[in-house]
Amino acid sequence: HNHDGISRSSSSYLGSIPRGAPEDILEIFEAFKKCTDPNKVNVCIGAYRDEMGRPWILPSVHKAETIMINDPGRNKEYSGV
Repeated sequence: HNHDGISRSSSSYLGSIPRGAPEDILEIFEAFKKCTDPNKVNVCIGAYRDEMGRPWILPSVHKAETIMINDPGRNKEYSGV
């Protein structure tokens, strides 16, 4: 198996497809797992967790949410796709 979990052999129909470079985010995550600093924060996957596994909201995100929620003139409609 390669980094994407797909097994490829040179005799398969996918064998001629060149392998891409490893994803940077996966390398960052591997470095995070190896880090022994007790204050480390996993900021590479998008769901930040504290040492107990609970969601941890970045202080800057919390502040931005508070500003948006308290702005009565703010348009809270979803953006178009």
